[in-house]
Amino acid sequence: MNGRYFELPVEGASGYAVVETELRKEPALTGKILKELHPGDGFTILKTGDQWWHVEFGGKIGWLLGRWCMINLPDVVPSILYDDTNAYSSVFRSSGRAIPGITGEQLYQAKTYNPRLGREEFITPALFPLAEKLAEAQAIALSNGDCLKVCECYRPYSAQEKVVRCLSRLSEEDSQVRAGIDTPPWELEWFIAPYTSNHQQGYAVDLSLVKILEKRETVIKGRTIVKAEKVEEYTMQTPFHELSMASAAYAHPFPSANPDWQQAEGSPAMTDGAKRLQRWCTRAGLTPLASEWWHFNDLEAMEQTKDRPGEGRYHCERCYSR
Repeated sequence: MNGRYFELPVEGASGYAVVETELRKEPALTGKILKELHPGDGFTILKTGDQWWHVEFGGKIGWLLGRWCMINLPDVVPSILYDDTNAYSSVFRSSGRAIPGITGEQLYQAKTYNPRLGREEFITPALFPLAEKLAEAQAIALSNGDCLKVCECYRPYSAQEKVVRCLSRLSEEDSQVRAGIDTPPWELEWFIAPYTSNHQQGYAVDLSLVKILEKRETVIKGRTIVKAEKVEEYTMQTPFHELSMASAAYAHPFPSANPDWQQAEGSPAMTDGAKRLQRWCTRAGLTPLASEWWHFNDLEAMEQTKDRPGEGRYHCERCYSR
């Protein structure tokens, strides 16, 4: 872990536990346990390493195993645009239809004052390898006159389950919606998983891409950061979070962990903007999802937590950065 593409240092950033873990006095499993952390517990990162993170939690300073922790993305890559619509007014639709109980609803709270940035910002937690790759993808995008627009990394299971329930109910009543999510080779779980998904486990991101028309430089913690002042949305094949096969990036589904996705047949509906987004993200080591042009996974982050993945049954509502 080096975060070489991070725009701000990890020191002082917010972190969040993914599973039950322990704060120890020394960076070793034999170290004295100072405090127990539950999934979703937040802390301030003092330093990260290959395995252990030095952190402050609940008035105690100690060490955590970093593989089961997320870092708040805006704390280290503030130049990205953040717009977590699910945290104030969800744009989830299916075959162009509003999903009752979801579309336009706030599915959870995720915005608060961030003292590190000096402004209100969305809390956007991600496992460290995913955060590193998004930082690299943003650096590539900026060098090409673009900017990433991250809409969601971690998603609470309560929100995931509610979307599944409401979309399933709508599909039973609306044949067009049903056809959009359940026409072979596609089925519901390709568009919203009816179980714990990679969003809950911290290695997925939903994002779009904008073209920078005007930008300015700002200084945060002594670092010069590029901020997009005026942007233009790229045209994509569907609106963001359109849950139907119209959003597919590929002609046929393939496993999310498929290392041979490069050989898959792309969807003819993919626009230049969607291809551009995919190019910047995959260059940074992210893997696309066959069914959604906006969704990317980090297989390295998935691998590091596969023996004890998170369940996402918590909300991250507080910022611990400084």
